[in-house]
Amino acid sequence: MKKVLISVAAGIGVAIVLYKLAESGKLDCICEDLSEKTGKAKQRIKDGIDEKKQQISEIVNEVEEKVLDKLKKAKG
Repeated sequence: MKKVLISVAAGIGVAIVLYKLAESGKLDCICEDLSEKTGKAKQRIKDGIDEKKQQISEIVNEVEEKVLDKLKKAKG
């Protein structure tokens, strides 16, 4: 029971410190930095996905052309 009370007291202490930091505006820059970094990461992921989609599309087109050429040769 003693450990539980100590944990609760520590949790309350941390919450108070975080509240005071947020109230004074010292956490604003952290939030802005995280927001900026996550935005950049999302954009990089989206760009990577778009690039891979384009590569897959090009491969599919090449395969279709090769298959059609072989079908034409087989018929002709």
